[in-house]
Amino acid sequence: MLIAAMMTAAVRAAALTAGLGYPGNGGGPAGRCCRGAHPGRFGVSYVICEVQAGLLLLAAVAAEVPGDADAFLARMLGAIGWIASDGTEFTGLMARHAAWDTWTVLRRLGGYSYDRHGLGPGQPTPEGITFARAALRTWPR
Repeated sequence: MLIAAMMTAAVRAAALTAGLGYPGNGGGPAGRCCRGAHPGRFGVSYVICEVQAGLLLLAAVAAEVPGDADAFLARMLGAIGWIASDGTEFTGLMARHAAWDTWTVLRRLGGYSYDRHGLGPGQPTPEGITFARAALRTWPR
């Protein structure tokens, strides 16, 4: 839980530093993180949600967070203030959709394996963990 709290604080600080605002900052609009949502007053849009979801996924892989990555992403996106366009909390499927591009890169590079039946997301590979750590280390400021 400490890692999750640190990641939440880091994403909030990055959003404020970049001047993006985010739904949970008290003065921002209710966040919308579904396709077709209109940008909010502070430029909060689906693209920002995708970027933050991708960063959270990389951080989760790099930190080797155990368990369901989709559920973890949904909890973390909710913790930093993102909600669905209908006002409900994020589900694991919505979180996966928001981080789709990052998932695709990890899968195509062999950084995330499927389970042995090919039905679930599987686990990060050692190469995926190394890739995620390297990607976060060189993220632009």
